[in-house]
Amino acid sequence: MKIKKFEQKYTKDIIDVWYRSTTKGQSFISEEFWQKHKATVQDVYLPQAETWLIVNEEDQCLGFISLLGNFIGGLFVSPEFQGRGIGMNLISHVNQLKGELSVDVYRKNMKAREFYKKCGFNDIKEEIQEETGEVLITMMQSMKNV
Repeated sequence: MKIKKFEQKYTKDIIDVWYRSTTKGQSFISEEFWQKHKATVQDVYLPQAETWLIVNEEDQCLGFISLLGNFIGGLFVSPEFQGRGIGMNLISHVNQLKGELSVDVYRKNMKAREFYKKCGFNDIKEEIQEETGEVLITMMQSMKNV
């Protein structure tokens, strides 16, 4: 596996990984909601973010992380490759570049919350996301906990 900076040729793969992992991890939000946001993720969020991806020997995108400064706008790993250290490798890579990070996670997404806690993140605040009505928890990383 290799970490690479985003290139346009990976856009389709990244959107595929995002959609499949989002609909699995956030199944408490309708698939229709995520379907409506595909174009926004591709055409608005991805171009604004600094994105790093992990590819395999065949140059297939297995997962990616998108940053807005020190804020993780998204960290997604293809469902069939989750639990293999890909997310941890991406966090470690961007920690070396950026230092401490923050992220928003849905309260109901226990798997993601547990993952971020393992990476040294702690809950800072909660707020309701207007679009979904779901509670988002802002988590902040302390390098002392990593």
